[in-house]
Amino acid sequence: GNPEEFGDSNGAIAAAGRAYINRYNEGLQSDSLLIENVNHDGGPQYPETKAVFGEETDDWQKQHSDYVQYMEEGQDIECVNAAMYAKLKYTPWVDFPPQNSHPLEDWLNIYNSLEEHLLDE
Repeated sequence: GNPEEFGDSNGAIAAAGRAYINRYNEGLQSDSLLIENVNHDGGPQYPETKAVFGEETDDWQKQHSDYVQYMEEGQDIECVNAAMYAKLKYTPWVDFPPQNSHPLEDWLNIYNSLEEHLLDE
């Protein structure tokens, strides 16, 4: 987002915060914290992979057919709490092989560090 919008209650950052809070509240009220199709990047379009590799998508996919299958299938994940539910509803990726990224692991590390900090007070 644009740093000039940080204090703008109508800006992109505030909108993202509201969207996350809405997902969190949805998780609190839900009978099930199951999220289907996490990590999904289906063909023939493969929009997420193409956003990274562009014209070289086919080459990457030939070299990483196991990742292609993993993302085509997607995963169903039973979240452990409303915060995890909100994170995966907002950004439905636990791993993103095209960038060797692990957003759920990163999020868990941040979440756990906050929880540890709050317990210290």
